Amino acid sequence: MIALQLCVAPRHLQQLAGFEKSIAKARALDAHGPRREPTGDRLKADGLCVGLPNGAQTVRVPQLTVGRGERPLVTGPSRSGKTSLFRALGGIWPFARGTIDVSEDARVTVLPQRAPLPLGSLKSTLTFPKPAEAFSNEEVAAAVRAVGDHLILRLDEEHQ
Repeated sequence: MIALQLCVAPRHLQQLAGFEKSIAKARALDAHGPRREPTGDRLKADGLCVGLPNGAQTVRVPQLTVGRGERPLVTGPSRSGKTSLFRALGGIWPFARGTIDVSEDARVTVLPQRAPLPLGSLKSTLTFPKPAEAFSNEEVAAAVRAVGDHLILRLDEEHQ
């Protein structure tokens, strides 16, 4: 048995609390995402179509079954939707359709290689998962000023 000691700075506790709130919000969006059904000892997806917030489809998985302890290899070119697929399977990506069957007691954890940022402008990142047009520039600018106004001039800057 390995014992781990976790030391978390107060700033990181706030980030973790924010992460938990984000997960709760994503779960609330579940009605728009793939239908999740309890099953046995496996992860199964049928007719899964994963897309981007703008509606563009990135990944189509007609059928997938992964048993407990199996380690499938998922490959594909950069930006082909692998991370979005795992987010959908983990229940934290509402921009998908289809059915995902997972055991009721399963714990699905999704850890990306890099911090996830939606594609597009800073404004679209700040308003995610809602579209950037859902908020006026004044509303977004006020939110940015609350944390430091050095970003206001970069709201339309695209990141990759």
